[in-house]
Amino acid sequence: MDRKNISCAKANANIAIIKYWGKKDEKLKIPFNNSISFTLDAFYTITKIENSSEDEFYINDTKQDEQEKTKIFNFVKNFRSDFNQKIKISSYNSMPTAAGLSSSSSGFAALTLALNKHFNTNKSIDELSRISRLGSGSSSRSFHTPFCLWKSDDDINSIGTKVDSNLDLSMIIVIVNDKKKEISSNQGMKMCVDSSSIFEKWYTQANIDSLKMISYLKNNDFTNVGKLMESNTNLMHRTTLFCETPFSYLTYKTYKVIDLIKQIRKSGLECYYTMDAGPNVKILCKKEDSYQIYEILSKTYPKDKLILSNCGKGFEVWSE
Repeated sequence: MDRKNISCAKANANIAIIKYWGKKDEKLKIPFNNSISFTLDAFYTITKIENSSEDEFYINDTKQDEQEKTKIFNFVKNFRSDFNQKIKISSYNSMPTAAGLSSSSSGFAALTLALNKHFNTNKSIDELSRISRLGSGSSSRSFHTPFCLWKSDDDINSIGTKVDSNLDLSMIIVIVNDKKKEISSNQGMKMCVDSSSIFEKWYTQANIDSLKMISYLKNNDFTNVGKLMESNTNLMHRTTLFCETPFSYLTYKTYKVIDLIKQIRKSGLECYYTMDAGPNVKILCKKEDSYQIYEILSKTYPKDKLILSNCGKGFEVWSE
């Protein structure tokens, strides 16, 4: 195998502080509502692409099945014009895959960046954000840090854009379950779009929330950032309970973490919770308080289940 011309990219995962939940266009992955994210330096994907005698796809050195391979190489079509040019894609996640820890956001962002370099397509950041969205909607937010707005718009303009703020924040992740989800994010969204009786209420309120969050971030108002993040999270997760077949990503262990967060907040340390499509809890706090909050959490949870992350500093692209 020719191992020359290895193209590499690293992208950070992002966690939504205003949630993306539901697509109004399944094919183009255009969301019903705007969303806003915070990028994490501790969670990332590194993707390497090299020429090969056949198309191959690996995650953490495990060869993926035909279904996953087909999905990824359909995405490769956005960059590869010569289909006789076979490649091997090797991705490495720093976090569990498909466990509600946003591995798809960093995964498709890193893949997009590496493909752009490998095939010398020289696309702009806006165009890369748009294309990345076609693989994973949330990945469109991994091109700007630390705060990014993903706009609900038409195909060209539904991209990630930077949100200005001087807030210096951290996030602590409490892993209560690192196994693959029984109901994927895409499945859960579709179930809610199709049958949740409060889905319209959700996306109407989420669009209002996104405007408020931009204002709070620009004004460096951490208290209202945290409160709004929690209320938006709660409403998103309520949509699953009002489906024709109700379900929930949250477990008893999730709610135990939330109770502890509320206790820490009452003690005078500001921190706020959010959960994506999974049971694991993310805690947003000021960077200056992050280690103290981490130590309090470590009295209840083993440190190998806690991850303290500062904001991501941006993506990287290079050759080997």
